[in-house]
Amino acid sequence: NAKVDLAAVGTQIAADNFGVLAPEIGVTVRLAGPLRGGAAVGYRATFGVEDLPGVARSDLRGVAARVLLSLHRF
Repeated sequence: NAKVDLAAVGTQIAADNFGVLAPEIGVTVRLAGPLRGGAAVGYRATFGVEDLPGVARSDLRGVAARVLLSLHRF
């Protein structure tokens, strides 16, 4: 664990190393010409956040969703 001093505002915060694993599965389809759209769903798992004060594992883990639009030349 580490403490970080923010001298400009007179505050000290805790810092720690932790990990996030976020596997997801998704699909992309061609909509029109170079325009593609898609969606994905996954789950975010966290490791090592127990030592951070005020942060619970449940604050960072859970289901995640993503919607996208993109342009492709090919």
